[in-house]
Amino acid sequence: MSSYFVAGVGTGVGKTFTTCALLHAANLKQKNALGLKPVLSGWDEHAENDAAQIIGASQSKQTVDDIAPWRFVAPLSPHRAAALEGKAIDADALIAWTKARAQGDGLTLIETVGGVMVPLTNTFTTLDWMEAVGAPVILVTGSYLGSISHTLTALAALRAKKIEVAALVTNESDGSTVTLAEAQAGLEPFIRDIPLQIVQPRVASWEQASAIHALELV
Repeated sequence: MSSYFVAGVGTGVGKTFTTCALLHAANLKQKNALGLKPVLSGWDEHAENDAAQIIGASQSKQTVDDIAPWRFVAPLSPHRAAALEGKAIDADALIAWTKARAQGDGLTLIETVGGVMVPLTNTFTTLDWMEAVGAPVILVTGSYLGSISHTLTALAALRAKKIEVAALVTNESDGSTVTLAEAQAGLEPFIRDIPLQIVQPRVASWEQASAIHALELV
């Protein structure tokens, strides 16, 4: 039994791509794996969404309700997306729900929303959620200009809460003015304590993300 949060340094760095690639690799190895997206903003049942991609990659019979119970239409921070619908996320319920599923057999991947400090309520952030559940983090970043600062900021927040960072995945950003090799070279002096480091060149789909597939999670 292994459970990990898949968290990002921000939006659009490839959290869902990474989650799906890891689920795909587990399926190829015939390992039991479950992907979760508990909180989802920008929900549109008629369009491709993160939850649907995760269900497809895990090849499970889970429904969207099973893996993403807190869904909101507005593509905003969850505390504001919920407020626009006259709702609020119950932090205690979210923690309990996540902990219960993190106790399952096999690999469980809990994809967060946005960056590590995204507010889920007016007093509770994604960082608080991860700290309360206690699962280690797979941190996802990109190679875009500015990604080094964003990554170090996210790591500082996680380290301040003593949250274990089990792996760092650097996905090549589309259209970046910075090469993937240079982005990794800039980060390297600051991430030597992270045991697993994956550098994923840009590919057409998560089925082809061979660098991420090689990530060995215990």
